[in-house]
Amino acid sequence: GHATAAVAPIEMSKEQRRAQLAGVTLNAVDELGIDAIRSDTFKTIITGDRTSGKHVYKQPFEFYPIALHAFAANDLPAFSEGLDRGIRRRVIVLPFERTIPRIERIPHIGERAAREETDAILAMAVDGARRLLKNGGFTESPLGKAKLTEWVILSDPVAAFFQDEDVILMTGKPEDTATSKQTYLHFKTWAKGEGLSDAQLPAHQKFTLRAKQLSLKRLRVTRSGKSGTRFIGIRLVGKGR
Repeated sequence: GHATAAVAPIEMSKEQRRAQLAGVTLNAVDELGIDAIRSDTFKTIITGDRTSGKHVYKQPFEFYPIALHAFAANDLPAFSEGLDRGIRRRVIVLPFERTIPRIERIPHIGERAAREETDAILAMAVDGARRLLKNGGFTESPLGKAKLTEWVILSDPVAAFFQDEDVILMTGKPEDTATSKQTYLHFKTWAKGEGLSDAQLPAHQKFTLRAKQLSLKRLRVTRSGKSGTRFIGIRLVGKGR
């Protein structure tokens, strides 16, 4: 087998492409494309849950993905079902804001560094691994955290809204209730504070539908002829009001 692979997130829903991740320790992709990524499949792979793969003309097999994934992109990709907490906890955004002036560019710098500075790269890798074990996780920059928050909101603003405890509390209590209209207005105020335009937001009906699709444990969505749709188990608070 190989230690590395190049399987893009959009390809992870295909058994034959997933098979290439079996036993791989690094999956590096330099272009993500524009198609939305299937949230469920991507989460399974990066979490290391048991999955299946299939090589051409061979029987399917099951394995546990172990690879670290590194993806390069000019724009952060969309997710078909939103960027939920399970995915968010496992991704780190590394922004590269500076465009290297042409006069400073070194052709094939990666190949040259690997060939001419092997010892230095190995020492840097060992130091990084030691720091990772000591800290219990990778270091995140403030700019990277801000970009991740922005990505979460743009990817699925309704999910981001319901997960923001500064504006909505998921109590699960039947006495805590709000109409769909009240909640939607709260959502629009929150979204404006997050820098989103109306064009980036779903209409009221789609907002309510997306809230149902989230299947949040403490939220019940009910409908009656008199009061219309209501959200049961939430309390609207904070800056969204």
